[in-house]
Amino acid sequence: MIKRFNDFIESYGLFSKEDSLLLALSGGADSVALFYLLKESGYTFSVAHVNYALRGEESNEDASFVASLCERFGIQFHSKEIESDYWKKGMNTQAEARRIRYEFFDQLISEKGYSSVLTAHHKDDNTETILMNITRGSGLKGLMGLAKIQGNIVRPLLFAERTEIENYIKEKGIDFREDSSNSSDKYKRNRFRNEIIPLLKKENPLLNKAIERLVENLTNVDSSFTNSLNDFKNKYCFNEKDEVKIETSSSKGLQLYLYDVLNEFNFNRDQVANILTSINEVGKTFISGTHDLFIDRKQIVVVKKNSLIDIEIEIFEDTSAIINPVRLKFSTLLDGKIDRIKGVELFDKEKLHFPIILRPWKEGDRMQPLGMNGSKKISDILIDKKINRAAKQKIVVLTSKDEIICIPGIVLSEKVKVDANTKVFWQIVLLN
Repeated sequence: MIKRFNDFIESYGLFSKEDSLLLALSGGADSVALFYLLKESGYTFSVAHVNYALRGEESNEDASFVASLCERFGIQFHSKEIESDYWKKGMNTQAEARRIRYEFFDQLISEKGYSSVLTAHHKDDNTETILMNITRGSGLKGLMGLAKIQGNIVRPLLFAERTEIENYIKEKGIDFREDSSNSSDKYKRNRFRNEIIPLLKKENPLLNKAIERLVENLTNVDSSFTNSLNDFKNKYCFNEKDEVKIETSSSKGLQLYLYDVLNEFNFNRDQVANILTSINEVGKTFISGTHDLFIDRKQIVVVKKNSLIDIEIEIFEDTSAIINPVRLKFSTLLDGKIDRIKGVELFDKEKLHFPIILRPWKEGDRMQPLGMNGSKKISDILIDKKINRAAKQKIVVLTSKDEIICIPGIVLSEKVKVDANTKVFWQIVLLN
């Protein structure tokens, strides 16, 4: 076991004896086995343990066991304890516990400078993960299972099966903690571990090996797909400030690659299927948790959710500039020349009432554009100026006494224009 352990680490360059390692140690058989393998192999490491307080006194005993083990061998021990009343009914306990521990690991990496966090996932864990992902309708990435190295997370036991780890523990006479919740079928992973996988192993006792071959076969497919996906992105996807634009009219392979492009913006497979069927419906909108997507002419436009909704900024006479949500520079002039330079607007300062308010435009807003006798809806002005739906989300207006006097970079109000009687000028410049 020890030789295979070290060969696995060396073969894949997982870490070295010079690295600063942090072991995630629950006290269960797998993580305790990894503890002893690391000690036996001469690695220096520290330990992190989270007491979730989910099993009452049993959880406290787990924490005491891990603390005593570390004290016995002189290992630095980091612990985090969650209050029992933290857990609420209806909460996804496993997902929240996972978030808590990885946030704890990140904190320790940041504060203590650890290079890697070692977890005790093994072949059986990998098989469980892949089979669970299949039932979720996972894509190719989900069928690849657990990576040996994933960011700061390293899994040095992926070479071993659960039975091998149990035999190692037994041969060495090593004590460990048994988690009583592992026998409960309350959690999906436990149902796979205790019911589904034993049935599959009756059909094929070498199930782990079969899954391993599946991953090996898919690795080449994944590599080829990743290369072609990158080619697609380079040719048809463009980043413009806070927008991503995806060409739809001339791009080949849109159906094949669109999900993988949009998944990073939190659009799911059902949404992507609907987007593909709506590809010619200009103006149609789709929403994820973080982004908005618009079908435009020959393009899909993806933008971050509008962060301007509640913004209201006061601009005083002595305000020289603002940088968020738009970059504007302000100045007072005693003479002014109207050159109609794009991004530069000139006002009759005596017609203004300070503070000027900058806010996002709203449906129903109206103003009197320069050269017009009556007012016009902002929405109609934006249509006339051919401002697409994505860009509309970022439009702000300047108001004076609740009256819109300007859409920076687009239009000025007739009511504050410079004329022959203007004595003092107020200039704004829209910066890129």
